Amino acid sequence: MIQRRQSLYLLITAVLLFAVPFVDLATVPASGNMEAVHFNIIDNPVLFAVDMLVGILAVITIFSFRSLRHQQRLAVLTAVLSAMLLVGILFTVQVAGMMSCIGYAAPVFLVLAVIGAILAAAAIRSDRRLLDSVNRLR
Repeated sequence: MIQRRQSLYLLITAVLLFAVPFVDLATVPASGNMEAVHFNIIDNPVLFAVDMLVGILAVITIFSFRSLRHQQRLAVLTAVLSAMLLVGILFTVQVAGMMSCIGYAAPVFLVLAVIGAILAAAAIRSDRRLLDSVNRLR
């Protein structure tokens, strides 16, 4: 069962990270003659670039299976960067004054991405332990 669970977790993490730009972070409702204003991550180039880089990092982590130690470090880095992205998004929405009309899809996607990366790191750790025990028996 080596390499299967963590690949699934990392794939889910990557899909969630790549889906974040397509959901609204906040929507200011229409009032009077003004239309509703939708704010998403594409409106902030720095957050969009970080989101894409973390998503690419998750995909790279899937294919770095030859070195479990390296893969585990990349999975932990993916989790940390996803958490930092979540904090950055919430900070940006708060500074823009749209905290009262925040959408919950993007933060939930990022929380699930962090959980997926942590689960992947745990699965990699268990595979490393399994391989170490088999190597001791030889």
